[in-house]
Amino acid sequence: MSDFKNIQELEKRLWAAADQLRANTGLTSQEYSRPVLGLIFLRYAEYRYEQAKERLTEKQSSRRMKGKDDLKTAIQAEGAMYVPDDALFSNLLKLPEDEDLGKAINDTMKALEAENEAIKDALPKTYTRFDNDILASLLKNFANIRFDIGSDVFGRIYEYFLTEFARSEGQGGGEFFTPSPLVRLIAEIIEPYHGKVFDPACGSGGMFVQSAAFVEEHKKIASDELSCFGQEKTGDTVRLAKMNLAVHGCKAIFAKEIVITTISTNAPDSLILSWQIRHLMSMPSRKTGWKTTRRDFPSVCHVQTMGTISGYSFFMRH
Repeated sequence: MSDFKNIQELEKRLWAAADQLRANTGLTSQEYSRPVLGLIFLRYAEYRYEQAKERLTEKQSSRRMKGKDDLKTAIQAEGAMYVPDDALFSNLLKLPEDEDLGKAINDTMKALEAENEAIKDALPKTYTRFDNDILASLLKNFANIRFDIGSDVFGRIYEYFLTEFARSEGQGGGEFFTPSPLVRLIAEIIEPYHGKVFDPACGSGGMFVQSAAFVEEHKKIASDELSCFGQEKTGDTVRLAKMNLAVHGCKAIFAKEIVITTISTNAPDSLILSWQIRHLMSMPSRKTGWKTTRRDFPSVCHVQTMGTISGYSFFMRH
């Protein structure tokens, strides 16, 4: 069976397992999407961590490491997150049947966040609301994920789940997810080879992930070429975006309001960008209410199309 078929079957099997949360708890997709993606995230973080450790062993670098800090630095240099023992997905599978799985998973998420600043306050910690039987079933199903059956298997699973969650939400799903083929098309159009990328309605961060993928397809390191800035009003969606970016090795700065101006201002609860943004790409939903003014961003004022202005690229629909 081809890798593509294997991944398709894996996606459907995992979704069927995850969808039991909706069936057995009556939660909306918005309420159960983050806990489900959080468990898959935890499983993938351990997979990447173990891969990085194997590479370090092959390089014999581990012999020169004197402690946890050295290992952590080396693991992160390999493009993986450092996963301490108390944050390993595999340890959750070894817990006795009468263990409070909800509390154990919450503690595991906290332990992983404590060692990785990029995902601070991003992981779900609401697992005590679920029955042990449901959590045990999810852990067992997600433990069988094979991330080695094709390229970017986790990315495919993540995208598939986001698509299904958005479909469950109906039109509202567009608030956090724009279909990946469309995002890839936008990235190909504006060609974000380098510079600062701004998405004023960033949702789950797909624009940033595809911008990074575009750079890497051109044989460069995305973290060296791009700086990403995202504006998003919904806290849960920002946390989803941080998870999405972390597993793809990307970073971004998020804020509820980003003011782009050359004029001194003291806007509350906002991030002030006084420098030029080279690429603006966004597909905000009609619910976001995002607006621009000529003073704030003259080169993108009232844009409803795509193109370039003085070497700066944009794609905007609102």
